[in-house]
Amino acid sequence: MPIQTVQASQNKPAEPKQPNKVQAMSQPAVMIVFSPDVVTMAPTEVVDLMTKLRKISPLNTGRWEINVISPKGFSEAVRLSFYRANAARNALLENGVVSQAIDIKITESGQAGADNSKVLVKWHP
Repeated sequence: MPIQTVQASQNKPAEPKQPNKVQAMSQPAVMIVFSPDVVTMAPTEVVDLMTKLRKISPLNTGRWEINVISPKGFSEAVRLSFYRANAARNALLENGVVSQAIDIKITESGQAGADNSKVLVKWHP
């Protein structure tokens, strides 16, 4: 059997077209709005998130719930939701929250407006 050589190039990750946004909410929560092409958080965004969360509660008290609503039926959409929720979870873990105090909920929605770029981080006493 002859051996074939295939040339493959590795594309460098592109810089996001726009940064993620971290928005304080009226309830004890913070909304992370991910740029459409991003699944992680930059270090400055993590600092911003932690600053806003610490205004709600000390990080090591209560429980933190991470919610993402994903469009139903698209495995890629659910995977993006999972990655984004875990980016928020990892930020909490890196800042001293124990894993047992973090709950992740990814809900598939049949509604056309389901947007998995929005990750809600909510505190429960």
